[in-house]
Amino acid sequence: LVRAAGVEDLSTVEAFIQPFVEQGRLLPRTTDELELLLPSGFVALLDGQLGGFAALEVYSNKLAELRSL
Repeated sequence: LVRAAGVEDLSTVEAFIQPFVEQGRLLPRTTDELELLLPSGFVALLDGQLGGFAALEVYSNKLAELRSL
């Protein structure tokens, strides 16, 4: 199941990405940064557990960045 991310997902997303940050595979994100990404974010759930998070940060009509995949 893929659904829009909500504020209720914040702590789960933080915990989910932390191992990837520690491995150097993702840049660290503060709680405030992640909270700003939630309105444009999506979570993927597998058997009720978080399996992924992605957010699209739009900079202009021609430029956007896929974040925290």
